[in-house]
Amino acid sequence: MVTARLPLDGTNVTGTPAHVRKTLRAVEACGAKATLLELDVDRLHRPVRLATTLVRAWQALRACRPDVLHVHGHVAAAVVLPVARALGLPLLVEVHGLYVASRRGSPGTRPLLSRAASLAELPVLRRADHVIAQALAMRDRLAAAGIAPERLMVLYPGLRTAEFSDYAGSPAEVPGAAPGERIALYLGSTHAYQGLDLLAAAQRLLPDGFRVVLVLSSDAGPPADVVARFGFDPARTTAIHPTGPGELPAWCRRADVLVHARPDVPDNINVQSKLGLYLASGRPVAATRVGDYEALLGDSRGCVLAAPEPAPFAAAVVAAATAEVAAAAAHQNTALARRHFEAETNARRLVELYRVLAGRPGRPRGQP
Repeated sequence: MVTARLPLDGTNVTGTPAHVRKTLRAVEACGAKATLLELDVDRLHRPVRLATTLVRAWQALRACRPDVLHVHGHVAAAVVLPVARALGLPLLVEVHGLYVASRRGSPGTRPLLSRAASLAELPVLRRADHVIAQALAMRDRLAAAGIAPERLMVLYPGLRTAEFSDYAGSPAEVPGAAPGERIALYLGSTHAYQGLDLLAAAQRLLPDGFRVVLVLSSDAGPPADVVARFGFDPARTTAIHPTGPGELPAWCRRADVLVHARPDVPDNINVQSKLGLYLASGRPVAATRVGDYEALLGDSRGCVLAAPEPAPFAAAVVAAATAEVAAAAAHQNTALARRHFEAETNARRLVELYRVLAGRPGRPRGQP
């Protein structure tokens, strides 16, 4: 596996670093011998940095001669593509977020960056032997861009669902929560596409008796700053950094509703493992109707979906915090998690794909 350099293990409990490490462990558990190559991909526009990174990739891959290169993200893939071709190695690229032109005024909009990134991304993906998309919506965009369907696989980020569905410990204690307060809990980062500004706006429409709890990844900034930056009500908000991923099942179990107010932004509409652990915890989920969320969650009575606007989302949170939805979530949501997010199942699919790519005879790499 090849990736951009990751933060130290344990310093970011969500996002791409966690996904790469979990995937590595999962495929090893399925019998693959996996090695992780981390590349410095910052400032590659500088000739010396680009040359140094290429040389390091060449030396490392020539020394170990893997059967398949599984590369996370198009930037790292662009670096190793010429090395893979020179060494005759099959190239599998996993797309964590597909860039398309942003709409001005959208949350986190980056019109120039998204256009430049899409121009750099698609040529790399078209030359890969296979592409993994983390959402049906991403797969459809790649197919529309000219990548043959047989070279595309949708694989949601995996997790060990039993860590959440079979959790037998005590729920986490929420600092500042009053007896009887219902907990709407968000887990993740503060990136614009996560929708914390939408969640803060919806909080102002929630009736008394609801508290928003933000369980933030370590790269989110100080919890108090997050509350102020997004406009949450300090009197009805608790924000914390967990000390590690082992605390997450207890936090999810404490939630009356697990919330994800993701906005409708055109780039980076992937499906995160966060949704999988929400479902695996067996608690009600309130989410916005964007990307794959309706296709994934629409048939579960343990989930309530809404348009990505404050009033409908606030109503979804209230609707999800009922005994009827909680009873359905305990069974239907955990079943959804096992079906779509189980790490062992996803890893077996990956290992089988590795075998196919490694054994594919006599054709030029990158050709369908």
